[in-house]
Amino acid sequence: MPDPRLKRSLRATFLGMVVNTVLAVGKMAAGFIGQSHALIADGIE
Repeated sequence: MPDPRLKRSLRATFLGMVVNTVLAVGKMAAGFIGQSHALIADGIE
């Protein structure tokens, strides 16, 4: 059985990855809608 601390750490890591991906996609979508090259680049970065 995995260590509970390891399990919590992995869950937090994956949750952070999902949240960052959602924010990046949102930035890119807003950049496309607003025709902002800077916002699109920020979303890609």
